[in-house]
Amino acid sequence: MSTRTRWTLTGALGLLLAAVLASLVLATWADRVLLNEDRFSARIASTLRQDDMNRYLTTEITEQVLARVPELIGLRPGVEAVLSEALRTRTAIVGARSALRAVHRDVRSGLAEESINIDLHAVFTLAAALMERGAPDMAERFEAGLDTTRLDAGAVGLRTGVFERLEQLADVAWPLAAGMGLLAVGLVVVAPTRQHGLLVGAAAVALAGLLGLAGQRLAEAWFVQQLPAREEARVAVTLAWRSIFREYTGWNAGLLALGIAGLVGVVATATLPDRRSVRDFVVASPWGRTLTGAALALAGLAVALWPLDAVRVIAVAAGILLASGGVVLLLRSVLAGVRDVRSVRPRQQTRLADTVRRMRVAQLVAGAALLTMVVAGGVIAVWFGGTLRAEPSPVEPAPITVCNGHEALCDRPLDQVTFAGTHNSMAAASLRGWYFPVQRHGIADQLREGVRALLIDTYYGIPSPQGVLTVIDPDIRRPQLVAEHGEEVVAAAERIAANLAADAEPEAYLCHSFCELGATPLGAVLVDIRDYLDANPGEFLVIIVQDGITPEDTVAAFEAADLAGRAYAHPPGAPWPTLGELVHEGTQLLVMAERDAGAADWYQPAYDHLLQETEVRATTRAALDCRPGRGSAEAPLFLMNHWLTTRQALPSQALEVNDPGFILDRARRCTEERGQAPNIVAVNFYDAGNLFEAVDTLNGVARGSEAAPRE
Repeated sequence: MSTRTRWTLTGALGLLLAAVLASLVLATWADRVLLNEDRFSARIASTLRQDDMNRYLTTEITEQVLARVPELIGLRPGVEAVLSEALRTRTAIVGARSALRAVHRDVRSGLAEESINIDLHAVFTLAAALMERGAPDMAERFEAGLDTTRLDAGAVGLRTGVFERLEQLADVAWPLAAGMGLLAVGLVVVAPTRQHGLLVGAAAVALAGLLGLAGQRLAEAWFVQQLPAREEARVAVTLAWRSIFREYTGWNAGLLALGIAGLVGVVATATLPDRRSVRDFVVASPWGRTLTGAALALAGLAVALWPLDAVRVIAVAAGILLASGGVVLLLRSVLAGVRDVRSVRPRQQTRLADTVRRMRVAQLVAGAALLTMVVAGGVIAVWFGGTLRAEPSPVEPAPITVCNGHEALCDRPLDQVTFAGTHNSMAAASLRGWYFPVQRHGIADQLREGVRALLIDTYYGIPSPQGVLTVIDPDIRRPQLVAEHGEEVVAAAERIAANLAADAEPEAYLCHSFCELGATPLGAVLVDIRDYLDANPGEFLVIIVQDGITPEDTVAAFEAADLAGRAYAHPPGAPWPTLGELVHEGTQLLVMAERDAGAADWYQPAYDHLLQETEVRATTRAALDCRPGRGSAEAPLFLMNHWLTTRQALPSQALEVNDPGFILDRARRCTEERGQAPNIVAVNFYDAGNLFEAVDTLNGVARGSEAAPRE
């Protein structure tokens, strides 16, 4: 048999050995962990105490509770706190293990449906007990939201039919083990030399570990892509996935390390194939060309799919290669020295020892110099790397033909457009820590769903471990808060702030009266707005700021978020540009302040000459009339405040007043009485009713609709 034939057979047997060994590890792990209901349930249940999983499940269950009892939306932070604490307890973990064992049995027996329900009765029972202890007046309504004691596992990606093929693979584990032994023996027999066989065998072991790790990564990426788009779901399921695969990852990493150690050992003692033999195998051999091409194609695909992971792998591989090369050189040097020492006469050994010592000193000096050069080169590359990158070629932006979702609006002057707006836009139930919210979702979600006017309140707050503390200015903010909420409420807030430790400097937040009841950093929201406008260059937003911070700090926050250059400064009395003209110039914002504007020409006073509004306070649907509120009757923009002012905003109230027919009827009445159609319709709980249908009708872009007359 020729040497080339032997190398071809050796390579083929090595690949088969790697595939069989990888399959054997998968089969053994599946039988030990995935198909074992006790270990499977224990792995997933253990993640309940980890923050990412706890956060996701808390949100999922809270949504179920609020869907059943919407009146609890104002107490969402309390509901989340109770459920989060309940999910971390030993009772919850034991209950989850029991529920997951039952699910596991149903899946393997084929009795489960496509979407599986996990019984969380223990968690709900404990949560109800905690609520009873902490807020007994709310406990009854809270328990009504827990009528369902099951969580849809389809939300976290658990599906039937996962185990069938793994069961088939586990059944052939012993034949795979026998086949692996035969392949290993055949590899050593067929190889050109025994050392070559051991070298390929070690490479096959390392390849098996690498295949297992890469396969797990591919399967994880595919599996997570099947989940809902919410990032919290992806994070939680990835956490559960990696918890289940902990042993599998460890076994494959062990194989990879074992294979590399074997390679190092064999290389240190073997006579390696010369360069010509390797070139002939890669270029002239069909097997060599096939293997090399497949390896390069797979490597290129991996780099394209996971560039960041590829950089890490390349860095780790380079480190392993360098370390292995160093170990090989050391072993070869030691072995050569041993052979040399054995071959010399006793009189020559002393002279040889002196020579070896001198060589060691020289090697240390050379190694230190080389290490210094490598470190210096790395620092220089990192320091100057930014200047060496090629500038990207400019890309001509696509022409904007749609403004605020409709082509027809591009030709409309801004004062002839109606914007869907939200009152207290920042006070959202979906954001942690907000008590008494008036919107269900945060500003980023509102923009994605069609809101184009934001009514926000800015305050100074001091971050502390207990939350954000409101800075109440005694001369300005305190009288305003007393007028709105009463002396008793303001005094209580001041006592709470005095008892809480806060050493940090004040920062700008979006709050509603008191930051202790909910606060979101102003800068973070402005970045969300910027990101939305970057992705949607044809959209124009109106922002009305109930300003509790200085104009200078407001303008600085917009500048830091790269929004100042997109804001429109309207000259008093000048005709309004069209939406198309504004967005084509990169102008996507109109920003107004309720009290103190200035510090930039685009940060304009709302009620001096730009905006007029309806009365703010209405406690019943019948009270939502067209009486004037703030602003001059000659102001070119008209804000229709369309919400009920009650002690706590409720979705049920919003559903009543956000009916599109009622919005349109009021808008037409106000157009007749005020001589101007509304430019902004601001509501609570924008997703209750159908605000967007009414706004499209007012704009004349809804099917079969006509815009309200504008004067």
